[in-house]
Amino acid sequence: TDMADDYHYLTDFLNQRLPELGLDFETYGSYVIGLVDEDEEDADWDGIMELLQASSETQSENNIVWVELKKEILKLQQENKDAQFKREEELKQERINEEKKRLQGEIELAKQAEIEGRKREELKPEFDEAKRSLVERYAYDESEQYDKDGNLIGTSNVGESAVNNKDVAIQTHQEKSKEIKSNQKSSKREEQAKTALAKRDKMRQKEERRNRAQRGERKR
Repeated sequence: TDMADDYHYLTDFLNQRLPELGLDFETYGSYVIGLVDEDEEDADWDGIMELLQASSETQSENNIVWVELKKEILKLQQENKDAQFKREEELKQERINEEKKRLQGEIELAKQAEIEGRKREELKPEFDEAKRSLVERYAYDESEQYDKDGNLIGTSNVGESAVNNKDVAIQTHQEKSKEIKSNQKSSKREEQAKTALAKRDKMRQKEERRNRAQRGERKR
């Protein structure tokens, strides 16, 4: 491991401890860290401690300090393993939580889609009924057409008759207006005929009275 690029969990400890044991950190610190990184589980710590002890300028005869050094390194090694395991478990739990959140979001979307689908199904009969009513009322489908005498004059398709409600309303209004005007004309003609008949009847009665008067004068 290049200590200039990567921080190692043994760096601070060895940087302080090795000089106290008569060893140069730059030389032996890199050596120890390199062995740990290569084979952390099966490192020969007893052999490593013997090499360090033999290289020490001040503690080569003191066996106890090397036993303590080994214990301290192994303790730091275990703490590092525990920290790594904890971090891996936290990351795993974060991924699980993210997956749960994603699945929950999909479930909510599916529920919402189901609710909206049911609403559309509930509204569909009302829409179909309204559409059917419009078709029946305004004859949007193909239908036969007759003149006023009852003779078939053809059929009408969608778009050939009224194309929308507004056109139908206008057409209906126009037909009603024609009917009212026709009725008014008929009533006026009937009144005129009645008036003429009354005048003729009145003149007839007047003529009859005149004739009777003339016959009475001749009898005298």
